[in-house]
Amino acid sequence: MKDKEKGFRKAVNRYERDVKRAIKDSEKSYGVSKKGRKTEDKTLEILKMRYAKGEITRKKFELMKKDLEK
Repeated sequence: MKDKEKGFRKAVNRYERDVKRAIKDSEKSYGVSKKGRKTEDKTLEILKMRYAKGEITRKKFELMKKDLEK
């Protein structure tokens, strides 16, 4: 069970890193600060696309969405 949780946590960390990278990239392309509205919209859009493609589960999607809302 611990191996499964460890694997899940690794996957979530990988996706969190990808989302953070997407935020950074979108800031560059839009010229908006981290707290800017366009950045938030773009990040959530990327997260939704990953979920729609089946790259992440609903549980991971909800967890990552919650992290972004902080």
